[in-house]
Amino acid sequence: MLFPHLLVVLAAADALGLWSANGARLELKDEGGKVVGRLAEQGGPCPVPPGTELLKGTLLDDSLSAQVRLCVVAEKCGAVPDTALAVLLVTRTLTGGVHTRAPCAQEVHALVLRRPGPPMAMTPPAPAERLSKTEPPRSPRSLPNTRIAFNTKLSTDSVAAGEIPGRPVGEPRHPPGYDPRDARNTPKIEAQKLLVEGAAFLQEGHFERARGRFEQALQKDPQRAEAYNGVGVTFYARGDLDEALAWYKRSLEADPRFGDAYYNMACVYALQERRDLAFRYLRMAALSHYSEREAMEKDPDLASLRADPQWREILDQMRP
Repeated sequence: MLFPHLLVVLAAADALGLWSANGARLELKDEGGKVVGRLAEQGGPCPVPPGTELLKGTLLDDSLSAQVRLCVVAEKCGAVPDTALAVLLVTRTLTGGVHTRAPCAQEVHALVLRRPGPPMAMTPPAPAERLSKTEPPRSPRSLPNTRIAFNTKLSTDSVAAGEIPGRPVGEPRHPPGYDPRDARNTPKIEAQKLLVEGAAFLQEGHFERARGRFEQALQKDPQRAEAYNGVGVTFYARGDLDEALAWYKRSLEADPRFGDAYYNMACVYALQERRDLAFRYLRMAALSHYSEREAMEKDPDLASLRADPQWREILDQMRP
């Protein structure tokens, strides 16, 4: 097992370097034990010279808690020097929630920092792989010399212009009343149905069946944060906390505003007696509009946190 200080070193190695956020290019460095992000080059929404500090925070195991200048969070904040609180998960991106009372950034609840380069596609891991033991999947677009193969090859040697092989010109391709928008929405509708089925299996205690439904939902819609979170819950229910954490983190990669995943991570860290991380994620759950206050006050996973003054502060944040 890795000791906590070594985990911090490994997380820091992943977090430092060049990143981009909302058009601003930042270089993150370790300055006296703090992670400091400065504008690397002119451009983006921040009207400040290169070298200006835009982010400053503390790295704790798998997350970066930082104050971020508002222009990085919301373009219309411009030259406003104020900052927002951000808790960013260190994965293939720096992803997490932000909180500020500044009027220019009221509509912003999430922040994502990406490394420069091709975009990364969200894809579910193979069901047989333990996510906690594997690197996050990479998009084929980000891998050199990679080609996408198709199962079907159409020969066009004897096909007239405008004709589809095997179908006469003018023959309708779809049934009457077909709406092309349905094809775009069908995977999401199917994913939602699988999520409902998975949740029902969870309630009944059939965790493997539930996990199967959640994984099928991810095949239909790889951006469904609820499905990643659901898989995590099935591992939590079996006492596999490390694997549960890995899936909760993937849930937040898909949607940095998903309060349930922050809450579930807080529960795991509380059970592991990692109080700093537990409070960090519990606070982000509250800021991400997690509102199950009564359930939280009765949750046995969080019993070790209730004597700390931070507990009452977070409960107060959850009030309407």
